[in-house]
Amino acid sequence: MKTRKLALLLAAAMSVSLLAGCGGGSEKNTNQTQPAAQESQKAQEPEAGTEPQESQETETKRDNVTIALATDVSSLNPYGQDNNVTNQVMFHVYEPLVTQDRDLSIIPCLADSWEESEDGMTWTFKLHEGVKFHDGSDFTAEDVVASYNYAREVGSSYNSRFTSVESVEAVDDYTVVIHMKNKYPLLLTDLAMVCISNKENIEGKTAEEIGNSVIGTGRYKLVEHVKEDHIDMVANEEYWGGAPEIKSVRFRPISNAATRTATMLSGELDVMGGVSVQDVERLEATEGIHVVSEPSMEMIYMNMEQMLDDNPAVEGGGNPLKDVRVRQAMYQAIDTDMIINNVMQGHAYPTATLIRDTFNGYSPELERFPYDPEAAKALLAEAGYPDGFTITLDAGSDITVNSSEVAQAVAGYLEKVGIKVNLNLMPSATFLPHIRPYEHKTGLLISAWSVYTGEGITMMNQHCYTYDQEKGTGNANRGHYSNPEVDKLISEAMQESNKERRAELTKQIDKMTHDDVAYIPLYVQENIFAVKDDIDYTPRFNKYIFAWEISVK
Repeated sequence: MKTRKLALLLAAAMSVSLLAGCGGGSEKNTNQTQPAAQESQKAQEPEAGTEPQESQETETKRDNVTIALATDVSSLNPYGQDNNVTNQVMFHVYEPLVTQDRDLSIIPCLADSWEESEDGMTWTFKLHEGVKFHDGSDFTAEDVVASYNYAREVGSSYNSRFTSVESVEAVDDYTVVIHMKNKYPLLLTDLAMVCISNKENIEGKTAEEIGNSVIGTGRYKLVEHVKEDHIDMVANEEYWGGAPEIKSVRFRPISNAATRTATMLSGELDVMGGVSVQDVERLEATEGIHVVSEPSMEMIYMNMEQMLDDNPAVEGGGNPLKDVRVRQAMYQAIDTDMIINNVMQGHAYPTATLIRDTFNGYSPELERFPYDPEAAKALLAEAGYPDGFTITLDAGSDITVNSSEVAQAVAGYLEKVGIKVNLNLMPSATFLPHIRPYEHKTGLLISAWSVYTGEGITMMNQHCYTYDQEKGTGNANRGHYSNPEVDKLISEAMQESNKERRAELTKQIDKMTHDDVAYIPLYVQENIFAVKDDIDYTPRFNKYIFAWEISVK
């Protein structure tokens, strides 16, 4: 047996509570744990008949933070939507079996240790004992089985993470065995994204019922969710790894970047992600606030419908985007350097691929098709569209920093080569469901995607494997690109244990999809955060702002 036992790391995680990871509507979702908030408040109030001690009050640091979100959560069902904001919030309440530290290494969470069999066909997890859910019930292997079985279902946003899994078995209360359909050495990176819920809150419940009973094992308990206004949480004082320093957290979903900045400047926020590039200098110049930035894992790209004979985005029917010459023409029509320098004001990085340059399998020799509007016009004429065509471009107005302005710039460049664009900007709450691959509602889109596995093959698997809802493949392949040879190589790479061989296969796939113009890469997003000076916080690579990693100076 090949064994990886990390119990010592878990002990360290328990002794240091700040270790990462183990993690305008009026509609209100008040969780069953609201009395915990009242108890927390009551505990801070002086007992009747006692005098408040001023000296102690002035020395006591505040233990509450307010964090801005670029959008509201898509769902309080931990298996409802796999997106950055929703995951960030859910990981405060729920936990996975394993998680990742800042350098992408897998570390224990609800599992103390694990073993992968020599043939790679079984994985055995030993669970941490004594963990309780927020409702006081015990965490056991049955909860893992129920959670994974639900996440594997067709329609779950997480079923693609289980395409290699045959079954999940509870051997005893604290041992789980995952039986594989095929060897898959990257299983742990997928499991790090899947939350574990209470069996009683999953089995026989609808998605809405699961979202209405938010009870995990995490560091925080949900108190209240008022859509588009706030999400309140309080510390889980009985947390198995030690209660967090920050006792109460308020998440404020503020989709408008200018409003987020104004709210930060007013002093209402402690930490704010998604800083608009136009506001960086203003925030940096404001006393009591500092700005932190770093390249993200997030790729901004375009998808083009390549399967349907009648593209829903094309006026008059037909689908010119099935022709690689048309896709390349669109690629070469867009001046991404101008977009980076002017629209993004330098707060982005050029890329020729969806694979981050720090990931295994990145191809530094891969180059973008050059910006060349005349070559684009010639390719369109060669493909039979000398006068262009009319198409709708879908984009999220708040999906990333300056996403509306970027979409407008892209539309302008396409029109210069004869492709008339109807720009359809939507808020993320509308945009994300609209672009699901199984909906077939979008024919041309700009979006963002990121993976945090450290493996380029993960991105290729999600974006370039032939989409199949039943099998859970190509879950982010919104343009329905399909190449049997690419599928074959991706399958081989996903089962390859040797890291160097996996990298070579990934580079081959990257080159093939580049030549096919499977998608149009635009740029790598930069993560920009504004932080109050009395807050000690170091951003994570994945943009997640975790309250337990924040401390007050």
